[in-house]
Amino acid sequence: MTDAHIVLTHGHLDTLETLSQALHHQGLTVATHSSWTALQAWLTVRPASVLAIDLDLPDGQGLEMVRELRARYPQLGIIALSEDGSLNARIDGLSSGADAYLVQPVDARELHLTVRTLLRRLPLAVGECPPGWALNPRTLTLTAPNGAHIALTHNETRVLNAAARAEGALVSRRCLIEALGANYWDYDERRLEALISRLRRKLPGLSVRGIKGQGYVFDPVRLDGPQPVSRVAEHVN
Repeated sequence: MTDAHIVLTHGHLDTLETLSQALHHQGLTVATHSSWTALQAWLTVRPASVLAIDLDLPDGQGLEMVRELRARYPQLGIIALSEDGSLNARIDGLSSGADAYLVQPVDARELHLTVRTLLRRLPLAVGECPPGWALNPRTLTLTAPNGAHIALTHNETRVLNAAARAEGALVSRRCLIEALGANYWDYDERRLEALISRLRRKLPGLSVRGIKGQGYVFDPVRLDGPQPVSRVAEHVN
């Protein structure tokens, strides 16, 4: 289990360091974060097996974080860490989607045993199978390398569908514009640039490299479903 991906997120840096070192000494690979924002960005592009999360992160929303994590990563093992040890709090934590609820201050030995218990019943790290980006045009969904499902607009799906068919090669501006269902000669290319800019912000782990005057080179994206039938262009704000 030394190759399992463990993520520890805690708002107190001293506690973060102590617990991560304890898990590391037990042979576990541990990634650490001190904010909800950093954790979300990391999970977008990295695999994870088990996550221990402090419910009192300064930029988090307590159990709402657990609910969101469970909805987006159904196979992820989630350990909630909280200073509230009441029965109602523990029940609420488990009901929200946590696999375990530990009361802080957490004993490193208890955390280690909880992580090991979850690893024994988790088949694979989230995002390890299959690797890479996968597009399902029918459901307007992109699956990230870590298994997260990202909802797309119709135009985002059309652009990524064209990228997937290029298999890592250059996709011309004309190809992308026509994939949007627009007339290349009448189309304002600033709309395409705005769409690509939004995709880059939405998918920070997916490389989209612009080739001046030609088009774009995307990280490889595989198709997991059929193309959408509709070719009607969607308005780009």
